[in-house]
Amino acid sequence: MSTLVTKYIKHNSGNIPLLITSGHGGEMKLQNVMRRKNGPNVCLSNDTNTNIIVDKVIDCMQKMNMRPYTIQGLLDRKYCDLNRHI
Repeated sequence: MSTLVTKYIKHNSGNIPLLITSGHGGEMKLQNVMRRKNGPNVCLSNDTNTNIIVDKVIDCMQKMNMRPYTIQGLLDRKYCDLNRHI
């Protein structure tokens, strides 16, 4: 499996037509970046254990010689919500 880890995103290439995303499981804090402001339709809390769950799913599927494509966010949601507009 080819894994690419950038500063803010972890990506795995797969061998089956399945994409698993986890955009709100990161814990990385950003220095010198303002936190997002709370308000209507704004969630600042991370999803619990989503990156851990994705890693476990990958491990289980690899035992069956299947690898899904994955994209995992590493940033804390207080700084960046990866599926929201800026």
